[in-house]
Amino acid sequence: MASIKSSLCKVSGFYFVKFVIGENTKFLQMETETNDSSFSQDMFADSDEEEEVSFRGTEFSELKKHAKSCSNWRESRVFFQHQDWTKPFPSHSADIWDNHHVRLPWSNCNEFPIDGKIVKRWPLVEQALLNPEILQSDDLIEAILSYNRSDRWNFDGLKCFLDECIEDEEKSAFYTTILPKMCSLALELPLILTKPMPLLQRCSNDKITLSQKQIASLLANAFFCTFPKRNSKARRSEYASYPTINFNSIFARTNEEYQMEKLKCMINYFRKRIDGRCADSIVTFTRRALTEKHLPHWRKSVKLLRNLRIDSKGTIEDVQNMGMLEVDFANAYIGGGVLGHGCVQEEIRFLICPELIISRLFTERLQDNEVLVIEGFERYSNYTGYASTFKFDGDYIQKPLANNRSRAPSTLVAMDALHFHTASNQFRQEHIDRELNKVFIGFFNENEGSEPSCVASGNWGCGAFGGDPQLKSLLQLMGAAENGRDVLYFTFGDEKLRDDIFDVFTLLKNKNVSVGSLYNILTSYWKDVLQNVNEKEEALKRTPLFDYIRNCLLFEEETDIEEENLPAVTINKDETTEQESFPSQEKLSSTPAKQTKITDHFNNKPAPKVTDL
Repeated sequence: MASIKSSLCKVSGFYFVKFVIGENTKFLQMETETNDSSFSQDMFADSDEEEEVSFRGTEFSELKKHAKSCSNWRESRVFFQHQDWTKPFPSHSADIWDNHHVRLPWSNCNEFPIDGKIVKRWPLVEQALLNPEILQSDDLIEAILSYNRSDRWNFDGLKCFLDECIEDEEKSAFYTTILPKMCSLALELPLILTKPMPLLQRCSNDKITLSQKQIASLLANAFFCTFPKRNSKARRSEYASYPTINFNSIFARTNEEYQMEKLKCMINYFRKRIDGRCADSIVTFTRRALTEKHLPHWRKSVKLLRNLRIDSKGTIEDVQNMGMLEVDFANAYIGGGVLGHGCVQEEIRFLICPELIISRLFTERLQDNEVLVIEGFERYSNYTGYASTFKFDGDYIQKPLANNRSRAPSTLVAMDALHFHTASNQFRQEHIDRELNKVFIGFFNENEGSEPSCVASGNWGCGAFGGDPQLKSLLQLMGAAENGRDVLYFTFGDEKLRDDIFDVFTLLKNKNVSVGSLYNILTSYWKDVLQNVNEKEEALKRTPLFDYIRNCLLFEEETDIEEENLPAVTINKDETTEQESFPSQEKLSSTPAKQTKITDHFNNKPAPKVTDL
């Protein structure tokens, strides 16, 4: 018989009994909020010390993860031999130079003006990077500028990094070992990648798969700024709708200390690739676009919310979450400011997993009905801090793959949220629809069968984008439910938000509120609370979304009870009467009268407690 251990733990003032039965852990909520320190001692004299639990909801072991990638890479465009991922496909060079493919640096069509003459650019790159005299920062900068316009860029940041930010021992290793091998890795591109990849253009469903070695060579070329036609910022330039890829922007001098930390992450990636201390597998990039006919009719959805585990500690990229569908809080230009000034959720994820950065080479700006899914990438670095406090924190040691045909079970979906300068605007129906559809497309169950993996997410579209966490959390729960997925949600240290979300989630679950019914409530919020007032931001603070949802559901419940207790009334068949009815959950109307009733009904009542829900 399995041993049973018990202890008392506390979450936001509420006590839970923790039972450990063998390898399983269960929690039972107590109905008391006592502060009596003898409470646990009276019930469990031999129990462990009280411990703080950071999560609420479903046990982690009950959340679905995949041990290996579910996608079939053979269905994508591949650039390596099917039987040997270390060899390129095709075996001979195929030079394509058009606006539907990546313009590779080694192409014979890549030209550059020198002394009034037009010459092939790749031989200039070879000559510069094969120079054995690159022994200091000025030499490296001069080499890069020899095949680029010398008046175009500021490399003061790179110079500061190499001259001031790394120790002498590290500096020596960089110039004598790392940099020469990075040069060789970049110059191997014509042998490693023999054909240009197609661009993942807007309104297309397409996927490409590259080997990690091919990605490393492409990223080395990005470091040395060799990609043609990718440096113009003009609005009508060929790649105006694509993110930047050359590293010149990260080499510029800035006042942000984290800029040096970004470069440490990138050098660590190249060092690990050069040392051979990482996998030699493949990575798949999928642009997914769904048309209107494939999107749900949200108002009519009968799906119910799935399981939720919400935690104030931990991050989406934690190792135990690998195998889940992890969310990148993306910019429409994939990667956001990873090569520039940004250093928040998306940028940090791309810095510690630099293979994600190469998606910027071929992914056009995401449209409202599109996401990018990346599978099989590896993590290379640890970090601490966030934004201005971000710091590189050494190697990340990833679990080795089973064999040379295995893939890391990592899946990231990059989905961009709308940017709201005025908080109240996000509650308009057209904006709710856009965000819901984006979430649905991101969480779409394309090839995972009847048991899709759990979504690992958090405050998507909040922070700098101005999203409301209460709304965004519900939209993600709805999109996940529509695709049959559970949700692992991180609030990044915000315990109050964790409890608020879980309490409303529990209320919705207990009352069997469908996705369609919840959609009706969300769209009514704008009409009932915000639409007809001048000070919308004040109204938003006065009646937050979660309070409105509680009031709507509890008001309906109480008025239903009142209706049941009304005495029967006999009405003469010749008489007509106007019958008043309260809105049902499925037919939540939006009228001033309804909101007045709700407001008046709860005006003199305290806010609902957890035990009421």
